[in-house]
Amino acid sequence: MGLFNSRHSFLAAVSVRAFRIACLILCHSSLFAQEASAPDPGLDQLYRLRDQGAWQQLLEAAALMNEGSPDVRFLRGVALAKSGQLTEAEAELKRALHEARTDRPDILVELAGVQFKQKRFDESRTSLRRAASLGYADSYVLDFLASLYYLDDNLPAALKYWNRIGKPSIGELKVEPRNGLDPVLLDRALAFSPASELTLRSLRLTEARLDMLGVFARRRYDLSAHADGRFDLTVLTVPKTDVRSDSKWRSLLLASRELPFSTLSADVRNIRHSAINLSSSFRWKPANRRLTSELSAPFGRNPDLLYRLGATVNDELWNLGGWSQGPDLARMRVAEAQAGITAITGERWTWSTAVSASYRRLGDDARQPLDADPRLTSGSVLASRWGTRYSLLNVPERRLDVSTTGRLELGRFWHSQATLFTIGQVGIDTVWQAQDDNRLIVTGQVQTGTSAGLLPFDRLFRLGVDRDNDLLLRGHPGSADGLKGNSPMGTGYILANLDSQKRLYSNGLLSFSVGPFLDSGKILESRSDSGKRWMWDPGIEGRLGVLGLFQVALSYGIDVHSGDRVVFFRVINQ
Repeated sequence: MGLFNSRHSFLAAVSVRAFRIACLILCHSSLFAQEASAPDPGLDQLYRLRDQGAWQQLLEAAALMNEGSPDVRFLRGVALAKSGQLTEAEAELKRALHEARTDRPDILVELAGVQFKQKRFDESRTSLRRAASLGYADSYVLDFLASLYYLDDNLPAALKYWNRIGKPSIGELKVEPRNGLDPVLLDRALAFSPASELTLRSLRLTEARLDMLGVFARRRYDLSAHADGRFDLTVLTVPKTDVRSDSKWRSLLLASRELPFSTLSADVRNIRHSAINLSSSFRWKPANRRLTSELSAPFGRNPDLLYRLGATVNDELWNLGGWSQGPDLARMRVAEAQAGITAITGERWTWSTAVSASYRRLGDDARQPLDADPRLTSGSVLASRWGTRYSLLNVPERRLDVSTTGRLELGRFWHSQATLFTIGQVGIDTVWQAQDDNRLIVTGQVQTGTSAGLLPFDRLFRLGVDRDNDLLLRGHPGSADGLKGNSPMGTGYILANLDSQKRLYSNGLLSFSVGPFLDSGKILESRSDSGKRWMWDPGIEGRLGVLGLFQVALSYGIDVHSGDRVVFFRVINQ
């Protein structure tokens, strides 16, 4: 019992001692926390000196304080910047960011100002974007960021940030040259006006309208600031060159741009200053003759609604090996006329519809009957077509555009009997231009198509490269010895194209860019073995721009499966 009492007294004494120690520790911790959280009178002094603009005194006071504090380094960096010591200020602000161990928007904004004064606009823009992403987006930051994008010739991105603070308000609006387009049509095409705010939506809608009118080759929007905060807006336009151009050499060069391919073109733009355009071309190759003509004009001075009338006549020789049990060589003559409209519904969506009528006559040179696929027959076609394009994603500060397209055709084919057919295609395409280097452009496209019913033979999908096909597979020639029918063909397809172009040279007259590409595709229900499997065609393509009128593209593609190599020239209109 004595031992028990002794042990009990010992434990009680230890418990009391432990309680006293714990109380001392808690009291010390509380005092320490209060001391740590107490405001630093030296730091308050530095902020007062900053508010007073006493930069030299701030630097002297900061030198006597703890340099490991991010606040001290931040204020020292501000003082150095105000004193004109930009290099030292940038170093101090970056050390403040590092010691803060997190992005502090106030430091980032000051760092952006220092980088701007050093004319390092890309880095300044990056610092401001980091600050804005942290929720630090007052009117100063947004105005600063928008101005940087405008200096980088990226007006859409500038408007994205300016519009958040109700800017820019348009003072005077001018279009130069003014006599290029009917004034009523031009005013309706511009989705903005004096005494209104220039918004990103109105800019995109204006661009869509002017693109559809097809009168101007290039446009530029210049803003001039007023002291009262308004901006004068000048729209500088460059008309497209045609056969009536003041420069006969430019007109002749444009008309003969495809002369090496036995083709002449004639374009007449903006007839009577009313956006009436007529484009025609004639190809006289013996095995591939073609005549096309198209007239387009706005309905009743409405820039949102355009009508089109077109006609095409083909006289071609086809290699029908694998399709016909008769002679491999057959001549196909096709005459087609179509009429349609294209409409703009908002700044993102464009749709079109058309009706076409055509007659095709198919026969071999020896005039022997063709005993072949039922598609290989003469007959008439009446079809209706619908198309749409929608801007799915637009990130102007990243120069990224993603769009979707869709096309549908319903038709009836009269040959030995009347049959119905349908053709449907959908796709998505992406364009990205490097922000820090606008000489680099990357484009990607994925599309697929299918059909049902009995199609005319020449309406089958073809993958490859030829003058009349836009389903590019640049390692597969679309013709052999000038005869079509060499490329994989079928009632459906899947195709992906990835291109990268880096501009290496430009002097205002000529430009040159080059870059790799990768084409991949597959033909559905193909008769050839090559079309049944996935085809992969990597390669390289160079493009020579001539006077801003067109580009001559030279591609070198490789068929991975066969090892065949294809060199192909084509003209890309601008």
